[in-house]
Amino acid sequence: MNNESKKLKLVEQKSLRGMCWHATALCVALTNEHNIPWFYENYVNMNCMKYDDGNIDLEYCGNSVNIGKARDVLEENNFNLHNCRRIDNIIEFLKENIEKDIYVGIYLDQFYLSMTRRYKKEHKLHNSLIYGYDDHTETFNIFIQAFDRFESFIVSYAEIVESFQECLDADYRPSPNIITLYTIRPTHRPYPFNLIRFANELGNYISASVEPNHTFMLEHLGYIYKENLVYGIDIYDVLIERLSMKAENMLNYIRRRTNAFFEHKKMLLERFEYIIKEFKATSRFKNLINEFEELIEDYYVCLSLAIKFENNMKQDKNDNILNKLINRLKGLKQRELEILGKIYVELFAVEKCSHIKNAFAENLIESAEKTIGENSDYVMYSWSEKQDIRAMRIFDDTPMLNSDRRFIVEYSSGDKEYVSKTIDSSLIYESDKIRNDIDWVKITNMTNQSIDFDHFTIEILKPNCALFKRAFASSWDQEISKPEKAFIVDGIDYNSDKDFQNWHAIAGQGNGEYIGVDFEEEIEFNTIVMKQNKWLNSIYSFKIQVLDADDQWITVYHHIDKDIGNEPESFTFDAVKSRKMRIVFTDVRAASDGWIGLSLDYVEVYHCKKQY
Repeated sequence: MNNESKKLKLVEQKSLRGMCWHATALCVALTNEHNIPWFYENYVNMNCMKYDDGNIDLEYCGNSVNIGKARDVLEENNFNLHNCRRIDNIIEFLKENIEKDIYVGIYLDQFYLSMTRRYKKEHKLHNSLIYGYDDHTETFNIFIQAFDRFESFIVSYAEIVESFQECLDADYRPSPNIITLYTIRPTHRPYPFNLIRFANELGNYISASVEPNHTFMLEHLGYIYKENLVYGIDIYDVLIERLSMKAENMLNYIRRRTNAFFEHKKMLLERFEYIIKEFKATSRFKNLINEFEELIEDYYVCLSLAIKFENNMKQDKNDNILNKLINRLKGLKQRELEILGKIYVELFAVEKCSHIKNAFAENLIESAEKTIGENSDYVMYSWSEKQDIRAMRIFDDTPMLNSDRRFIVEYSSGDKEYVSKTIDSSLIYESDKIRNDIDWVKITNMTNQSIDFDHFTIEILKPNCALFKRAFASSWDQEISKPEKAFIVDGIDYNSDKDFQNWHAIAGQGNGEYIGVDFEEEIEFNTIVMKQNKWLNSIYSFKIQVLDADDQWITVYHHIDKDIGNEPESFTFDAVKSRKMRIVFTDVRAASDGWIGLSLDYVEVYHCKKQY
C-alpha cells in the first residue's frame, strides 16, 4: 500500500439519522445517485416492537431481509467476534479496505472516543463508519453518533485501537457482527422507482398491515415476538399507550422514539415531493401534499414537547407536558389517517406512462366543444367532464408548403409546451406524460401562415385497463416472480441485473404456459401490449384468449412463428368484452445452449378506436 492518505466519498444523508443501523449504510448507498429512487421506494411502512418493561423499538418494514443493510444496493461482508480476533492489526485492516474503496462499519466503545459525550464517562458499544485515513496525522475519518445524531469526525489511530479492543473483550455486544464491509453495487442507470409498489406500501402503513413476504429483524435481539409487533398508523396507539402508562423505560427514551416517528413523516414528504418531480402529478395530489406538510409542522410540536419533558424529567415528571403530548398525538393520528388515505387514492391517478412503440388512440374531438380565436390564431377543445388520458397526439391534416410549424399546447392542468420543429408528416405534437384530469386543451398557432383548425385531430391513449388488477399464471419459478408480486400489469420495465420484478415461468417450461389478468368485471378491449424480458428471445407463437359467458376460453388473436423481440409490442384484434384475459404461449424456443426460459416484463390491456 503506497498511499499515505485516502478519503472515500460519503453522502451524509439527513433524512434518517435516528436509527443507527440505517444511517451508516444509507450514507454509503446514496453516494451512488442511481440509488436515490431505491431509497424513495423503501422506508415507507414501519413496525413497532412492544416489550413487557414498557419500552418499544421502531423499525422500517422492507422488501429484503433487512433494509437496514441496504442489501438491494450494497454488497456486504460481515465479521463476527471470531473473525475479528483473527485481525492482527486493526489499523492496517481499516486502511487496506479503504484503499479497495470499501467502507468499514465497525462497533467501537465510545468510552475511548474523545468526540463522544460518553468519553471517559460510560462504556457504550456503538456502530460507526470508517471511510478515510491519513498517515501524516495518524487519524481516520469516522461517521458516528457522538451525541444525538450522526456526524463526521476525525479520530486518532490510538483511540480506534483502544475502543476496538474493548469491544472484543466486552461481555455484551449489541450485534453478532462487529465489522461489516460495505461495497456499492455497480449500476449503469438509476434504480427503477415503482410507483405502484410505493402506493401499496403506503396502503399497508395506513391499514396497519404488512406484506406477508416482508421479513423484519431487530438486530440487537436476533429474534422477534410476532404477537408484540404493531404496524403502520397503529404505532400512534402504542406511543399513546406507553406514555399514558408512564413506563420508566419508555420515558427515558421519549425523545428518541418520538423523533424516529417524526423522521418517518419527513421522509414520506420527501417521497411525495419526489413523485411530483418525476411523475405527472394531479393538482389534487399537490394540494394534499401541502396539507401533509402542515401536519408535519404540528408533529414537530410533539417532538418539542418530548424534548422538553425529557430535559425536565429528573426534577419533575411534569405531567402537564406529558398530557399535552398525548393529546396532540391522538389528534395527529386521525388527521394523518385522513390525509394519507386521500393521498393513497390519488397516487393511482399519478401513473407514469410506459414507452410503447406502436401507440394507438381514439379521436377525442367527437365529444369536445371547439372554440376558435377571433383571428383564427388558436383553437380550444373543451369537455364537460375531465378526461382520463394517458397520452396524446395532435395532427394537422392540412397540406402545407412550409413544413416548419410552431405551436403552443396548453392544458387546463396548467401545463404548457412549446412545439417548434420541422415535421414532415401531419403529426405536430406527441406526449406520453399527460395529466389524466384535464377538461380543455388549447393549441395556439405561432407561425405566420394561417392554419385551418377544422383539419385538426386529437387522439388519446386511455389508461391501461389491467393496471391494479389481479394477474394469474400457470406457474412461476419463485415467490417474488409470482404475477401479483412481480407487478406484471403495471407497465413499468425493470430489467435490473437481478430481474426480480418480472414474471418467470418455471425454468425449462415454455409451451402451454400462460399469463392472464382478472378484470373483476366485464370490460371492452382490443389491444394487448407485451414486453419480453431483455435477457430472453424465446417467444415465437402465442394465443390471446378471453373467457366467454360459458366460462370457456376463446381465442381472439393468434400470433404465429415470428419472434416478438425485446421491445414493447402491441397486438390489436376486434374488440371483445370479457372479465378475464390470458396469453397462452404455444411456441417457446430454447436458447443456443438448449435452455428454455419464459419471462415477461409486463402486459398491458387497452381499448382503442384507431391505430396509427
